[in-house]
Amino acid sequence: MESLYIQFTNAKEREDFLCQLLGGDKEPLAIEAVETLKARSYWQDPKVYGDNWQNVTCTNFLRNKGVRFIKLLNSLEGKVGNWVVLSLDYKAKALRRKIFQLCKGHIHTSDEVSENCLLEQLQTAFLAEDLKETNETMLAIYRQNPWFFKNKENVNYGLKLAEMYLREGDLTKALGWYDFLIREDPDNPLVYLGLGSVYMMAGDIESSLDCFLEGLERNPGHDLLCYNSCLLLQGLGETDLAIEETVIALENNPESPLLHKLAGDLALNCTGMLEEALEHYKKAIFCINEEDSQELLIQLLNNYGLALAQNGETLIGEKVLLESLNIDDSREDTLLNLSAFYGFFLEDHDMAIDCAKKVLNINPDSGKAYHNLGLASLAKGDWEIARWYLYKAKKLLPKDYAPLNNALIDLQEKRPKS
Repeated sequence: MESLYIQFTNAKEREDFLCQLLGGDKEPLAIEAVETLKARSYWQDPKVYGDNWQNVTCTNFLRNKGVRFIKLLNSLEGKVGNWVVLSLDYKAKALRRKIFQLCKGHIHTSDEVSENCLLEQLQTAFLAEDLKETNETMLAIYRQNPWFFKNKENVNYGLKLAEMYLREGDLTKALGWYDFLIREDPDNPLVYLGLGSVYMMAGDIESSLDCFLEGLERNPGHDLLCYNSCLLLQGLGETDLAIEETVIALENNPESPLLHKLAGDLALNCTGMLEEALEHYKKAIFCINEEDSQELLIQLLNNYGLALAQNGETLIGEKVLLESLNIDDSREDTLLNLSAFYGFFLEDHDMAIDCAKKVLNINPDSGKAYHNLGLASLAKGDWEIARWYLYKAKKLLPKDYAPLNNALIDLQEKRPKS
């Protein structure tokens, strides 16, 4: 069994650790064992090492807890300090957990040199994107050092491997690693994001939502956990619950541009909440900074521009949408929004057609672009052209896409009389 080497800043801290580890002030034998250790500096299980510690009661007490030996050292390999050396057997699961709850020092193992070699192998395997080698090396490290993932920095290795499996579509392996990591680091929001994504890809929306919400409960105000939770709630028709979750998250993270955008999006889809949507979009723009993604800014400007147009502020709305286009003029969603904006709010059908055709240059199979072209052509009185565009859109868009179905009804009503 591997030995643990734990360093403390002073003798009092070391003694308090041992006392708490063995049962605390309410356990007289713990206090007695620590006092004896202080006087003798070590204890070894007589059955294993042939040692003779005269206090049989303390010996049985330590042996029953799964302790093989304890040593107190004032230096280790030239490092001066207050050291505890522990060796535990298979019965000491409770003690192992408690070590990491109590220990204020840094835990070492006697195989750190070989662990470093394995870490180098792990880095090489990650660079080569060799999933099998990465997985096997990670398991080898864990078998050698069961405390490896108690270090939060090392959890990132596990997350990286789980994400690799997720990208490869191996949901079983990804799920296995995320389940393991959530036991090792139950408050890590990235683990809940990954695990929820696995369930989502597997089509288990209920488990995905439960996972995101549990992660959010442990990490109040976490924007991505809240965002994912609310998108699922909205998809399930629980928009009111999504709004409540966003309000709670914003109380804990009031400067998050993503949360304000989310709150604006939810309000924009609710009747009578346009002012709330605009207020949240304004706050999001005020909070956003260079560290936030360009993707977030573009989506925010798109939605804010359309909300302004709905509020009758068409000139400002146009400027906001064009600002989004200036950031990336090849964005299909921005051009579609501009096409709809010009056609519906400004009734500039030529501009609507121009923006929609730019979309087709980027994506020739954009059903929404053909839909917008059909609407603009119908508004201009080009019925035959409108029919061609709308029926082309029908082949590309889902059958239940309501805006297109409404446009086809309008098309039939405006059919020229022969």
